[in-house]
Amino acid sequence: MTVQIVKRFLPFNFQAFNARTRFPCPMNSGQRLEWGLAILTLTIIMAWSRVWGSGYTVIRTAVIEDDPAVLAHLCRLIRESGDIEVSCSARNFDEGTKLVEAGDYDVLMCDLGLPDGSGIDLIRKSMALHPQSDIIVVTMFADHRKVLDSIKAGARGYLLKDENLEDCVPGIREIQRGGSPINPFIARKLLERFQPDTPNGPMDALSEREHDVLGLLARGYSYAEIATLLGISTQTVGTYVKRLYRKLEVNSRSEAVFEASSRGLLGGL
Repeated sequence: MTVQIVKRFLPFNFQAFNARTRFPCPMNSGQRLEWGLAILTLTIIMAWSRVWGSGYTVIRTAVIEDDPAVLAHLCRLIRESGDIEVSCSARNFDEGTKLVEAGDYDVLMCDLGLPDGSGIDLIRKSMALHPQSDIIVVTMFADHRKVLDSIKAGARGYLLKDENLEDCVPGIREIQRGGSPINPFIARKLLERFQPDTPNGPMDALSEREHDVLGLLARGYSYAEIATLLGISTQTVGTYVKRLYRKLEVNSRSEAVFEASSRGLLGGL
């Protein structure tokens, strides 16, 4: 983090210095090393002076995510941002509870589908203990009920994992500026809920098999798992998914689940 901030505010070009500078008298390697360390120390002091003088602050972000690969990817993106740091992380509800109780964060990024509990309960707990901290949901769940429950619990942002995870970094900055980063599709659908005079248009009826595939997609199963459960090939699953996307007028799994949920196609899921 120090190196990243120094690079951002660095007032000194070491490469140019090395190529152009000629010392007035010969120096051995030890003397050159001392000169280099002295210049580096001075440069860091000057860089941090600029940081403090500019009001530059680092955004402390906590991440609760049960998928190790997604957690590692999110943490790497945050650490590479330069102005955001991962203050703590958790991989399940129990760890997340302890994390929220400690409260060492400005922004909480929370998954909803944790193996031992609901992320929505952690959002409520964070709001109760640390109302000044912002909360962003990062999840596979696009069910309109979960979206609304998350917002009611205190989330101010909602991003989907099957979209571009790189959006989490500008999302953190946006929410700290007072904005509400939210997936555009979900934002549009939420607005439509307040427009009773513009109901959903007619949709081609889903076949029984398409209903089966849709239900399994909503539960988070992969194409391969759906193929095994239904006794069909993964290519056939892909064909059904394309038909679902066309009928629902969506472009991703999460959008399909949200649209199907809002149309009442998922029953009690």
